[in-house]
Amino acid sequence: MEGTIIIADDDKSIRTVLGQALTRAGCRVKLTGTISTLWKWIEDGEGDVIVVDVMMPDGDTLDILPVLRRKRSDTPIIVMSAVNTVSTAVRAIDVGAYDYLSKPFDLSKLVSTVNMALKSRLGGTKALGLEGHSGPDSFDSGVGQLRIIGSSGVMQDLYKQVAKIINLNSNILINGQSGTGKSLLAHYIHNFRFRENKPLKDINLAVMNEVEVDAAIRELIDDMEKGLDNVGTIFLDEISNISINSQKKLLALCEVIDRVYSGDNKLKNGPQIITSTSYNLKEKILLSNFREDLYYRLNGFSLNLPTLSSRLEDIRELVDFFLEAEGFSEKQFSMAALKFLQKQEWEGNIRELKNFTLQSAVLSPNIEISEQDVIKNFEFKPEWVVDNLDNKLDEKDTQLSTSIYAHLKRYFENHGGGLPAPGLYGRLLRELELPMINIVLQATRGNQLKASKLLGLNRNTLRKKMKDLNIKFDKNYKV
Repeated sequence: MEGTIIIADDDKSIRTVLGQALTRAGCRVKLTGTISTLWKWIEDGEGDVIVVDVMMPDGDTLDILPVLRRKRSDTPIIVMSAVNTVSTAVRAIDVGAYDYLSKPFDLSKLVSTVNMALKSRLGGTKALGLEGHSGPDSFDSGVGQLRIIGSSGVMQDLYKQVAKIINLNSNILINGQSGTGKSLLAHYIHNFRFRENKPLKDINLAVMNEVEVDAAIRELIDDMEKGLDNVGTIFLDEISNISINSQKKLLALCEVIDRVYSGDNKLKNGPQIITSTSYNLKEKILLSNFREDLYYRLNGFSLNLPTLSSRLEDIRELVDFFLEAEGFSEKQFSMAALKFLQKQEWEGNIRELKNFTLQSAVLSPNIEISEQDVIKNFEFKPEWVVDNLDNKLDEKDTQLSTSIYAHLKRYFENHGGGLPAPGLYGRLLRELELPMINIVLQATRGNQLKASKLLGLNRNTLRKKMKDLNIKFDKNYKV
């Protein structure tokens, strides 16, 4: 790996470590702790790749990055930051950074990114930011109180994905369990882009019946047919709840948007459709419960929100934010209490943690919320119904695994933290066979030949199972 790399960071030790790593990789390295020196080197034409921290003693790098890009459009600029928020990542990519690295990061990651940047420079590949974007100058003021919290690795990966697609007009599908923040992320994307001050049309499909859904889609189609420019984003929350008939109407809406707002008939920028789901739509497609053509219309880009259990290190940031946002800034959790929280299962994810945080702040008499306070408050913690990508109990859902999963989960929970007796696999199979054979016999009116074909069993095998399970067909048994 050959090339001259400029490293700008106000921390001398970080400059030294990064410089040594890149020198060992075969690069020539120049180090500085100020933007002014960096600027001079850039004007002198030095550096094949620039690695720079966001916050420097003489300024904010992101404020001058567009100017640097104009002066040296062929030089990739890699931004580093310890301020690990989605706004920082979005802003870095938006103003033209080649890539964004959240501190702390592995040196191997830096070397790999610099190597790709050098290759892209030789190949003429542009930075990830979009030229000519006229987004907001202030990310915080643009997004208002919408804050996505977390510095964990999985959240940093999410921030980078959001940063790379936030300026595109493609439809976005947000996947995630209930309580992970799907609606928050959708509103964040809309508010960041401003959509030329156009509003967001928020349709919560989880609380609407089919008639209400169809009426909402019909209204949108009418507006789109007229070429109206009064909607920036259409957010369809919990798209998995929509019926097959309503899916046809939604597909018609997508086709109207494509026809009216694209090609030779383009009038204005059409609305972006953002959908969310806590259910795996591909499984719905396999069950013929979701249209495959609609899925690919909606899934221009896919964002996956992690569960709280996969980012437990973010709990401290989250509870601090909740306490401050709800007027309990004088209170804090002790380190022992935080460690206890990080060992718990949060089936309701961020929403459950928020509710528990506020409950603890109200019930705990002291400024510091102790481990004992938290343990005591757990006695009042409500049961959460898991609504995630792998299981969603629905009366209309024909997928047996979802129902079985839910019942098994409750079976384990009923053991109060302990484990069931050994031999669970055999017991479950036996308990499944008994009602299944009974129901099949009822459905076939006791015809064992038809029942064996329906079950996929040999007739003699069915008879043996009926004997082993002591099944005596009852014609009065109701399915």
